[in-house]
Amino acid sequence: MLSIVKYTKKMVHKESNSNKMGIGWLDCDHSSAKRNAIISAYLSIVAGLLEFVFSYMAGESEDSVSIMGIASMAIIEAAGSALVAWRWQFWDKQELQKTLPFKEAVCSMSIALMMIPSIVLLLYNSLDSLFNHETPDGEAQSLEVSLFSSVASLLLYGYKMHVGLILKSPVVIADAKSSLCVGLVAMVVILTDILQQLVWFADDAMGLVLSFFITYQVTTIIADGLALLRAQQHAESVCLLPHHRDGRAKVDKLDDLGVLRRYSDEDISAT
Repeated sequence: MLSIVKYTKKMVHKESNSNKMGIGWLDCDHSSAKRNAIISAYLSIVAGLLEFVFSYMAGESEDSVSIMGIASMAIIEAAGSALVAWRWQFWDKQELQKTLPFKEAVCSMSIALMMIPSIVLLLYNSLDSLFNHETPDGEAQSLEVSLFSSVASLLLYGYKMHVGLILKSPVVIADAKSSLCVGLVAMVVILTDILQQLVWFADDAMGLVLSFFITYQVTTIIADGLALLRAQQHAESVCLLPHHRDGRAKVDKLDDLGVLRRYSDEDISAT
């Protein structure tokens, strides 16, 4: 988990120094990032639906809290990716000059809010199983499902986070964090299967830990969305700022990708 956090910070640092970056197997600039966002969204929808079906079947047969956690998070991942596809494929930039940042923030927070029922379900099932001393059956099917979910979701996380940082898109980044949660839940299921031989409540304990981690991710997504809304409100209140060192007026407006940037009056008159 620490290596994933370090990787994310490294990508953020690279993005702050350049408008183009790569991670070896994927190099894309702003012009191709939009296409990659749509591709990653559709890949995530397919993977999320497959993970949901397989995980739900395995969770029902083995009575595993962690496996059911994968199922609930996977369907949320698919729904969040549908929002990403809708945003980057169907929103018209010219029609949404003023409302695009607001809609981005709302969509990113919607993904976070969709994760809340999963947190409640995971907490309830974990506590109920813990107090009743219930243990999962530990069949091989859960390991196969968990391995597929962890690999698919973590690869999608890296892909979507990379594209989201290039586009500076809160909704893509929120969707990437949703994939991260699914991948970590799946990895924990694999770890739980090992620890279950030593500690009977390992599955329930991991479910509680994961619920707290997902809560943290939800909190950060909502906080980032609220910060974006406040920044947009501030930009609208001081759209024209004539007092600068160079004596030229500065105007806040959206670029071609819907990112709020500051332009001089000469830049605007030239367009």
